Amino acid sequence: MADHAAAAAALREAPGVERLVAMYRAGSLSAYSTARAVRIGQSGYAPAGAFEARLVPVGDETGLYVRFVGADADVSA
Repeated sequence: MADHAAAAAALREAPGVERLVAMYRAGSLSAYSTARAVRIGQSGYAPAGAFEARLVPVGDETGLYVRFVGADADVSA
């Protein structure tokens, strides 16, 4: 299980660097809901818009990659 608070803290120390945060079973709703939580600022990734998340198929799993873009990111779009 991923430690999202620790991942968010590490990502804040390296702005703009994308890192693999967690792996999920392919097609898992957990991967999609966690990526959404990252984007809206939940699970330690506050404020909303400060982190970007993307899901990447890796064999029979899905990788959650996250990047810190800054707390002042424009979230009005």
